[in-house]
Amino acid sequence: MLHRAGNYAAAAECHERAIGLDPRFAPAYDSLGFARHMQRRYDDAIAAYEKALALDRNNSDVLNDLGFTREAQDRLAEAEDCYL
Repeated sequence: MLHRAGNYAAAAECHERAIGLDPRFAPAYDSLGFARHMQRRYDDAIAAYEKALALDRNNSDVLNDLGFTREAQDRLAEAEDCYL
């Protein structure tokens, strides 16, 4: 709901609390990455996506999100690796 309202800072706080409750819950890291991406905090978004992938290596949605964030940083070759 916070994402839909555009309140990405509050959404990120909620995702960080969820991670504190269960650090092995990969979807919380993916959602945190999205919130950070929307705040243009791309390095933080990438760190969150990479943590999600460490927990759920074959999650194609997270790979897509990671690629999208790398594109936003003009890291096109690295982004392309996410889509293959």
